Amino acid sequence: MRPWEWASAVVQRVIRFVRRWTRRMGQAFRLYGRFKAYHWSATITLFAFMTLFPLTLYLTILARFLPDPLLLQLLTQWLPEQVARTLVYQLNLIGAPMWIDWVLGTVAVLWALSHILHSVIEISDDFYGYHERHFWKRRLLALGIMAVFTGWQLLTLMFYTASEWVLKGFQRLPLLAEAGLNSHLDYVGRLVSWVGVLSLHWVSLILLYGMAAPRFRWREQVPGATFTTVAWWLASKVLTLYVRWVPIQTLYGALTSILVFIIWVYWAATLMIVGIGMNALGVRNTGEAHP
Repeated sequence: MRPWEWASAVVQRVIRFVRRWTRRMGQAFRLYGRFKAYHWSATITLFAFMTLFPLTLYLTILARFLPDPLLLQLLTQWLPEQVARTLVYQLNLIGAPMWIDWVLGTVAVLWALSHILHSVIEISDDFYGYHERHFWKRRLLALGIMAVFTGWQLLTLMFYTASEWVLKGFQRLPLLAEAGLNSHLDYVGRLVSWVGVLSLHWVSLILLYGMAAPRFRWREQVPGATFTTVAWWLASKVLTLYVRWVPIQTLYGALTSILVFIIWVYWAATLMIVGIGMNALGVRNTGEAHP
Protein backbone atom coordinates (compact mmCIF):
# COMPACT_ATOMS: atom_id res chain seq x y z
CA MET A 1 0.00 0.00 0.00
CA ARG A 2 1.34 3.41 -0.93
CA PRO A 3 1.88 6.02 1.80
CA TRP A 4 -0.95 8.32 0.68
CA GLU A 5 -3.32 5.36 0.40
CA TRP A 6 -2.43 4.30 3.93
CA ALA A 7 -2.93 7.86 5.21
CA SER A 8 -6.27 8.11 3.41
CA ALA A 9 -7.43 4.82 4.95
CA VAL A 10 -6.45 6.03 8.43
CA VAL A 11 -8.29 9.33 7.94
CA GLN A 12 -11.41 7.52 6.74
CA ARG A 13 -11.35 5.24 9.79
CA VAL A 14 -10.99 8.21 12.10
CA ILE A 15 -13.89 9.98 10.37
CA ARG A 16 -16.11 6.90 10.67
CA PHE A 17 -15.16 6.54 14.34
CA VAL A 18 -15.96 10.19 15.10
CA ARG A 19 -19.26 9.99 13.22
CA ARG A 20 -20.25 6.83 15.08
CA TRP A 21 -19.47 8.39 18.46
CA THR A 22 -21.20 11.66 17.56
CA ARG A 23 -24.29 9.80 16.42
CA ARG A 24 -24.42 7.77 19.61
CA MET A 25 -23.94 10.87 21.77
CA GLY A 26 -26.81 12.58 19.96
CA GLN A 27 -29.02 9.54 20.47
CA ALA A 28 -28.07 9.41 24.17
CA PHE A 29 -29.03 13.08 24.68
CA ARG A 30 -32.35 12.45 22.91
CA LEU A 31 -32.88 9.43 25.17
CA TYR A 32 -32.14 11.70 28.12
CA GLY A 33 -34.89 14.08 27.01
CA ARG A 34 -37.39 11.36 26.09
CA PHE A 35 -37.25 9.84 29.58
CA LYS A 36 -37.21 13.31 31.18
CA ALA A 37 -34.02 12.38 32.97
CA TYR A 38 -33.44 15.99 33.98
CA HIS A 39 -35.67 15.17 36.95
CA TRP A 40 -33.10 12.55 37.98
CA SER A 41 -30.31 15.10 37.50
CA ALA A 42 -32.12 17.46 39.86
CA THR A 43 -32.65 14.65 42.39
CA ILE A 44 -28.97 13.67 42.35
CA THR A 45 -28.00 17.33 42.72
CA LEU A 46 -30.25 17.72 45.76
CA PHE A 47 -28.85 14.73 47.60
CA ALA A 48 -25.26 15.60 46.61
CA PHE A 49 -25.81 19.05 48.11
CA MET A 50 -27.08 17.42 51.29
CA THR A 51 -23.87 15.39 51.57
CA LEU A 52 -21.71 18.52 51.29
CA PHE A 53 -22.11 19.53 54.91
CA PRO A 54 -21.50 16.17 56.68
CA LEU A 55 -18.61 15.43 54.32
CA THR A 56 -16.80 18.45 55.72
CA LEU A 57 -16.42 16.45 58.95
CA TYR A 58 -14.33 13.85 57.15
CA LEU A 59 -12.40 16.48 55.22
CA THR A 60 -11.38 18.13 58.49
CA ILE A 61 -9.46 14.97 59.36
CA LEU A 62 -7.72 15.00 55.97
CA ALA A 63 -6.97 18.69 56.42
CA ARG A 64 -5.04 17.88 59.61
CA PHE A 65 -2.87 15.22 57.94
CA LEU A 66 -2.36 16.69 54.47
CA PRO A 67 -0.85 20.09 53.64
CA ASP A 68 -3.18 22.64 52.10
CA PRO A 69 -1.59 22.55 48.59
CA LEU A 70 -1.96 18.77 48.39
CA LEU A 71 -5.53 18.88 49.69
CA LEU A 72 -6.33 21.63 47.20
CA GLN A 73 -4.95 19.61 44.29
CA LEU A 74 -6.95 16.60 45.46
CA LEU A 75 -10.22 18.54 45.65
CA THR A 76 -9.70 20.16 42.25
CA GLN A 77 -9.84 16.68 40.70
CA TRP A 78 -13.54 16.64 41.60
CA LEU A 79 -14.57 20.27 42.12
CA PRO A 80 -14.02 23.58 40.34
CA GLU A 81 -10.95 25.42 41.62
CA GLN A 82 -12.89 28.25 43.23
CA VAL A 83 -15.05 25.85 45.25
CA ALA A 84 -12.00 23.81 46.29
CA ARG A 85 -10.11 26.90 47.51
CA THR A 86 -13.08 28.13 49.52
CA LEU A 87 -13.62 24.69 51.02
CA VAL A 88 -9.96 24.39 52.09
CA TYR A 89 -10.13 27.83 53.67
CA GLN A 90 -13.29 26.97 55.58
CA LEU A 91 -11.91 23.63 56.73
CA ASN A 92 -9.08 25.41 58.50
CA LEU A 93 -11.67 27.37 60.50
CA ILE A 94 -13.56 24.29 61.71
CA GLY A 95 -12.69 22.88 65.11
CA ALA A 96 -12.51 19.22 66.07
CA PRO A 97 -15.95 17.57 65.62
CA MET A 98 -17.71 15.86 68.55
CA TRP A 99 -18.84 12.23 68.54
CA ILE A 100 -22.46 13.19 67.88
CA ASP A 101 -21.29 15.08 64.78
CA TRP A 102 -19.65 11.91 63.48
CA VAL A 103 -22.78 9.84 64.08
CA LEU A 104 -25.19 12.28 62.47
CA GLY A 105 -22.77 13.02 59.62
CA THR A 106 -22.27 9.34 58.81
CA VAL A 107 -26.01 8.67 58.81
CA ALA A 108 -26.64 11.68 56.56
CA VAL A 109 -23.91 10.69 54.08
CA LEU A 110 -25.05 7.06 53.86
CA TRP A 111 -28.68 8.09 53.47
CA ALA A 112 -27.95 10.64 50.73
CA LEU A 113 -25.52 8.40 48.81
CA SER A 114 -27.94 5.48 48.90
CA HIS A 115 -30.61 7.72 47.37
CA ILE A 116 -28.19 8.90 44.67
CA LEU A 117 -27.17 5.36 43.72
CA HIS A 118 -30.77 4.15 43.90
CA SER A 119 -31.62 6.88 41.39
CA VAL A 120 -28.77 5.77 39.13
CA ILE A 121 -30.08 2.19 39.21
CA GLU A 122 -33.61 3.32 38.31
CA ILE A 123 -32.26 5.42 35.44
CA SER A 124 -30.26 2.46 34.18
CA ASP A 125 -33.31 0.20 34.31
CA ASP A 126 -35.37 2.75 32.36
CA PHE A 127 -32.72 3.16 29.66
CA TYR A 128 -32.13 -0.58 29.31
CA GLY A 129 -35.86 -1.36 29.46
CA TYR A 130 -35.32 -3.71 32.42
CA HIS A 131 -37.93 -3.66 35.20
CA GLU A 132 -37.36 -6.88 37.13
CA ARG A 133 -35.85 -5.29 40.24
CA HIS A 134 -38.19 -4.12 42.97
CA PHE A 135 -37.50 -1.30 45.44
CA TRP A 136 -35.64 -3.20 48.15
CA LYS A 137 -33.52 -5.11 45.63
CA ARG A 138 -32.47 -1.79 44.15
CA ARG A 139 -31.74 -0.42 47.63
CA LEU A 140 -29.52 -3.38 48.55
CA LEU A 141 -27.72 -3.07 45.23
CA ALA A 142 -27.21 0.63 45.93
CA LEU A 143 -25.53 -0.23 49.24
CA GLY A 144 -23.25 -2.69 47.44
CA ILE A 145 -22.33 -0.10 44.82
CA MET A 146 -21.68 2.39 47.60
CA ALA A 147 -19.17 0.05 49.26
CA VAL A 148 -17.34 -0.68 45.99
CA PHE A 149 -17.38 2.91 44.78
CA THR A 150 -16.19 4.31 48.14
CA GLY A 151 -13.37 1.77 48.29
CA TRP A 152 -12.23 2.69 44.81
CA GLN A 153 -12.27 6.40 45.62
CA LEU A 154 -10.12 5.71 48.67
CA LEU A 155 -7.73 3.87 46.35
CA THR A 156 -7.69 6.95 44.12
CA LEU A 157 -6.89 9.12 47.13
CA MET A 158 -4.03 6.80 48.14
CA PHE A 159 -2.61 6.85 44.61
CA TYR A 160 -2.77 10.62 44.38
CA THR A 161 -1.14 11.10 47.80
CA ALA A 162 1.54 8.48 47.12
CA SER A 163 2.40 10.01 43.73
CA GLU A 164 2.88 13.41 45.37
CA TRP A 165 5.15 11.95 48.07
CA VAL A 166 7.18 10.01 45.51
CA LEU A 167 7.58 13.16 43.42
CA LYS A 168 8.78 15.15 46.43
CA GLY A 169 11.24 12.37 47.26
CA PHE A 170 12.74 12.39 43.76
CA GLN A 171 13.05 16.17 43.81
CA ARG A 172 15.22 15.95 46.93
CA LEU A 173 17.77 13.69 45.24
CA PRO A 174 21.10 15.54 44.86
CA LEU A 175 21.79 13.95 41.48
CA LEU A 176 18.63 15.39 39.93
CA ALA A 177 19.22 18.77 41.56
CA GLU A 178 22.74 18.98 40.12
CA ALA A 179 21.46 18.06 36.65
CA GLY A 180 18.73 20.72 36.87
CA LEU A 181 15.92 18.23 36.26
CA ASN A 182 13.76 19.22 39.22
CA SER A 183 11.53 21.56 37.20
CA HIS A 184 11.07 19.00 34.42
CA LEU A 185 10.36 16.29 36.98
CA ASP A 186 7.58 18.43 38.42
CA TYR A 187 5.79 18.57 35.06
CA VAL A 188 6.27 14.84 34.49
CA GLY A 189 4.96 14.04 37.97
CA ARG A 190 1.86 16.18 37.45
CA LEU A 191 1.19 14.51 34.11
CA VAL A 192 1.56 11.01 35.59
CA SER A 193 -0.65 11.93 38.54
CA TRP A 194 -3.30 13.50 36.27
CA VAL A 195 -3.37 10.50 33.92
CA GLY A 196 -3.46 8.06 36.85
CA VAL A 197 -6.33 9.82 38.61
CA LEU A 198 -8.38 10.11 35.41
CA SER A 199 -7.76 6.41 34.69
CA LEU A 200 -8.93 5.46 38.18
CA HIS A 201 -12.03 7.63 37.75
CA TRP A 202 -12.67 5.92 34.42
CA VAL A 203 -12.47 2.48 36.01
CA SER A 204 -14.71 3.60 38.88
CA LEU A 205 -17.37 4.68 36.36
CA ILE A 206 -17.11 1.30 34.63
CA LEU A 207 -17.76 -0.35 38.00
CA LEU A 208 -20.63 2.00 38.77
CA TYR A 209 -22.29 1.57 35.37
CA GLY A 210 -21.68 -2.16 35.32
CA MET A 211 -23.18 -2.78 38.76
CA ALA A 212 -26.21 -0.58 37.98
CA ALA A 213 -26.86 -2.30 34.63
CA PRO A 214 -28.97 -5.48 34.39
CA ARG A 215 -25.77 -7.45 33.81
CA PHE A 216 -22.11 -6.60 34.25
CA ARG A 217 -20.10 -6.77 31.05
CA TRP A 218 -17.25 -4.32 31.31
CA ARG A 219 -16.93 -3.83 27.54
CA GLU A 220 -20.52 -2.57 27.38
CA GLN A 221 -19.66 0.15 29.92
CA VAL A 222 -16.52 1.50 28.23
CA PRO A 223 -18.23 4.02 25.86
CA GLY A 224 -20.26 5.70 28.58
CA ALA A 225 -17.40 5.71 31.09
CA THR A 226 -15.04 7.22 28.51
CA PHE A 227 -17.54 9.91 27.53
CA THR A 228 -18.36 10.82 31.14
CA THR A 229 -14.71 10.95 32.25
CA VAL A 230 -13.69 13.28 29.41
CA ALA A 231 -16.86 15.37 29.66
CA TRP A 232 -16.50 15.75 33.45
CA TRP A 233 -12.94 17.01 33.04
CA LEU A 234 -13.93 19.46 30.29
CA ALA A 235 -16.95 20.71 32.27
CA SER A 236 -14.78 21.32 35.33
CA LYS A 237 -12.25 23.30 33.27
CA VAL A 238 -14.98 25.37 31.60
CA LEU A 239 -16.63 26.17 34.91
CA THR A 240 -13.26 27.04 36.46
CA LEU A 241 -12.48 29.44 33.61
CA TYR A 242 -15.93 30.99 33.91
CA VAL A 243 -15.54 31.61 37.65
CA ARG A 244 -12.03 32.95 37.11
CA TRP A 245 -12.90 35.45 34.37
CA VAL A 246 -16.47 36.46 35.29
CA PRO A 247 -16.71 38.49 38.54
CA ILE A 248 -19.62 36.56 40.01
CA GLN A 249 -18.19 36.86 43.52
CA THR A 250 -19.13 40.51 43.55
CA LEU A 251 -22.75 39.50 42.89
CA TYR A 252 -23.23 36.52 45.21
CA GLY A 253 -20.47 36.92 47.78
CA ALA A 254 -20.20 33.98 50.16
CA LEU A 255 -22.87 32.07 48.22
CA THR A 256 -20.66 31.86 45.11
CA SER A 257 -19.01 28.56 46.02
CA ILE A 258 -22.31 26.92 46.88
CA LEU A 259 -23.91 28.05 43.61
CA VAL A 260 -20.92 26.88 41.57
CA PHE A 261 -21.01 23.54 43.38
CA ILE A 262 -24.72 23.07 42.58
CA ILE A 263 -24.19 23.95 38.91
CA TRP A 264 -21.24 21.60 38.62
CA VAL A 265 -23.07 18.69 40.29
CA TYR A 266 -26.04 19.17 37.98
CA TRP A 267 -23.74 19.10 34.94
CA ALA A 268 -21.94 16.05 36.32
CA ALA A 269 -25.22 14.23 36.98
CA THR A 270 -26.45 15.03 33.47
CA LEU A 271 -23.24 13.77 31.85
CA MET A 272 -23.29 10.63 34.01
CA ILE A 273 -26.86 9.85 32.93
CA VAL A 274 -26.00 10.47 29.28
CA GLY A 275 -23.13 8.00 29.70
CA ILE A 276 -25.62 5.38 30.89
CA GLY A 277 -27.70 6.11 27.81
CA MET A 278 -24.69 5.56 25.52
CA ASN A 279 -24.08 2.15 27.09
CA ALA A 280 -27.75 1.20 26.82
CA LEU A 281 -27.86 2.23 23.17
CA GLY A 282 -24.82 0.05 22.47
CA VAL A 283 -26.60 -2.97 23.96
CA ARG A 284 -29.77 -2.21 22.01
CA ASN A 285 -27.85 -1.87 18.76
CA THR A 286 -26.31 -5.30 19.20
CA GLY A 287 -29.79 -6.78 19.62
CA GLU A 288 -28.85 -8.64 22.82
CA ALA A 289 -31.59 -8.90 25.42
CA HIS A 290 -30.76 -8.68 29.08
CA PRO A 291 -31.87 -11.47 31.39
